[in-house]
Amino acid sequence: MKKKSVIYCSFTLLIILHCTIATAQRPLDAVTQSFNDYNKNNLQEKLFVHTGKSFYMTGEILWFKVYATDASLNQPLDLSKLCYLELLNKEHKPVLQAKIAMTDGSGNGSFQLPYSVNSGNYMLRAYTNWMKNAGADLFFEKNITIVNALRKPDWHGADVPVDYDVQFFSDGGNLVNDL
Repeated sequence: MKKKSVIYCSFTLLIILHCTIATAQRPLDAVTQSFNDYNKNNLQEKLFVHTGKSFYMTGEILWFKVYATDASLNQPLDLSKLCYLELLNKEHKPVLQAKIAMTDGSGNGSFQLPYSVNSGNYMLRAYTNWMKNAGADLFFEKNITIVNALRKPDWHGADVPVDYDVQFFSDGGNLVNDL
C-alpha cells in the first residue's frame, strides 16, 4: 500500500511540475512573439561605412564601402536602394556629397579629395531616406582628418603679435657669478 501511495504522489508531482513549466513557457513565447511583431512593423535601418583609413592628404582617394543592417538584429538588410554620403566640415556644411547605389544591403564608392579643401577634421556622414524618418541621431558618422600640404594652416589669431619672454636658468638651481 505504501508503494502505491509513493507512486501516486510521484505521478501527481510530475503532472503539476509539467503544467507549471508549460504555463511558464507561454508568457516567454508571448514576449518573443510581441518583440518579433514590433520589429516587423517598426523596422529601423542602420548603416556602417568602412574606409581604408581615417587620415588623408588632399589629392588622395577616399574609398568606402557601405553596409546596411537591421538595427535591432544587426543582420544584413536589403531595404534601401540608395544611400547618401557627405563629408562635412567643422561648421557641419557639406564639402563633398555622393549618392551610392545599394545592392543586397551594400554599396561602395570613393571621393577624390580636392586641393581646395582646407586642413582639418571632417565628419563622414551616411544615411538613407528611410533613416530620415527617425531623425539625424541615427545617421552613421565617422571622423576623418584631411591635411592640405599646399595651403598654409588657418590659425585663428595669427595676425596678433606675440611678445616672447626668454629667461635662462642653470640646471642645478644655483647661479654662478659672472657666468
